[in-house]
Amino acid sequence: MDVRPYIQGNPIIKSFKWFRQNQVNFVKENAQLSPESRIVKAEELLGSISSNALKTAILQTHNQDGTIFNLNFSQIKARVEILNKAGFTSNQIRILIENGICGQAKNEVLDVNKDGVFDSKDVEMMK
Repeated sequence: MDVRPYIQGNPIIKSFKWFRQNQVNFVKENAQLSPESRIVKAEELLGSISSNALKTAILQTHNQDGTIFNLNFSQIKARVEILNKAGFTSNQIRILIENGICGQAKNEVLDVNKDGVFDSKDVEMMK
């Protein structure tokens, strides 16, 4: 039985593809924010950030080596340590990193194709 027509016409699959593409775009946009806008976006995600130490930590993590979608373990660990020392909780750290607040965007960012997955070009860029 060929399930391709079912998958292609399935509203849940279409919704997932739309969500995945928009999430990639959201992360990319956050990674390109100015310092002031980056803090504002972090506050939208976490609530008010009153401490200057917390705001400084966000900007320090943004300026670390590595780009979104291409961070290795040591780059993620360095970001986590900076944010943790500043006083962010584990959940807040996860939210900041997963949403591109603590990363930089490359000129060419991975895009999700119409089928909702990365293609071979994207895989090559990740190597």
